[in-house]
Amino acid sequence: MSLLSTSKKVEGDPTVRVLHLTESLGGGVLYLLSQLIKAQVEAGLDVTLVHSFRRDTPSSETLDKMFPMPVSRLVLPMTTNISLKDDFKAFQDIAKLFKELQPDVIHLHSSKAGALGRAAARFVGLKKNVYYSPHGFSFLRQDVSLVKRAIFFSLEVIGGLLGGKIIASSATEGAIANKVVGRLRISTVENCTDVQEIPDPVRFQQNKVRVISAGRLCFQKAPWRFWELSTLISSELAEFAWIGDGEMRKQIEEKYFQQYVRIAGWIDRNSLWAEMLAADVFVMTSLWEGMPLSLIDAQALGLPAVVPDVVGCRDVVMDGVTGFVYKNDEEMFEKTNLLIRDAALRVELGNTARLMALDRFAVKRMHSEILTAYGHTNIYI
Repeated sequence: MSLLSTSKKVEGDPTVRVLHLTESLGGGVLYLLSQLIKAQVEAGLDVTLVHSFRRDTPSSETLDKMFPMPVSRLVLPMTTNISLKDDFKAFQDIAKLFKELQPDVIHLHSSKAGALGRAAARFVGLKKNVYYSPHGFSFLRQDVSLVKRAIFFSLEVIGGLLGGKIIASSATEGAIANKVVGRLRISTVENCTDVQEIPDPVRFQQNKVRVISAGRLCFQKAPWRFWELSTLISSELAEFAWIGDGEMRKQIEEKYFQQYVRIAGWIDRNSLWAEMLAADVFVMTSLWEGMPLSLIDAQALGLPAVVPDVVGCRDVVMDGVTGFVYKNDEEMFEKTNLLIRDAALRVELGNTARLMALDRFAVKRMHSEILTAYGHTNIYI
């Protein structure tokens, strides 16, 4: 366990100390924490970030830039998979840290931190200080067996018995959480994007309609559905691009050797926005989600979206108003084809999406609602 510039809570100090704990410091969780912690520091909170390193976690140098002083950052090893030996060691380290720092708020992010953190907080008598954001319940995964999904669900139920409250990222996730801990222990705070930095969309008439998706090329995102979609729509009408990379890239390229889709690979946030500004339609093909930031960005940039009827996606997109929610691949093709052929409809839905997203997904809104969920509504924002 390696500690960087943190100290014990001093008795009588009115400053609210918040400790964020996550095993999965990468992707959407990383971005959300960077935005939330920045807002909390600006509001005068004393913030400590505790995390482990995974393949998708940036380097320490990058993290120092994302979470500069006065944020305290601590590295504590946790494993993604269940391991009795490793998990018990992590539990001991977390309990020791909680007991030493005595934070006013313990905010846990994703399933592993949620399980270990709630157990540790209960052990040291801090269960009333605990808030847990699942960012997509692990028992909703479709890349594991039904037995593992049942185990994941059981662990969430046990975690709920240990105390704390759940902060769900969408109304659907909140409804699912209700089955685990009960409605009185749930707050729903939707994800955010830094809308103040997002440029105004300016789109020009193009020979072809540009259809894009974004995310990791992995089983969860079901990229083969996007490639199948590209083969069904005339190349004279549209062109397709996937923003991202991942373990399924080679498999996808070998199966769909005809280059119907351009793979842009991993790019920085400004480049992602540039790709979205040059596009006309955003399509998601995921089998399950939490509340995808790429979709929120697309809507804030005025892109009508075609998304699956799964947790998170159905919460972001208003069917027929800011895009379409589909139940099967046939509907995905139908709605995407409709937007490709109807420029006026694309503009109408895209403009509505942007107007709603700029208010709904603002960082200030999320920060304020998180403080309310914590029970600290007297803090200046």
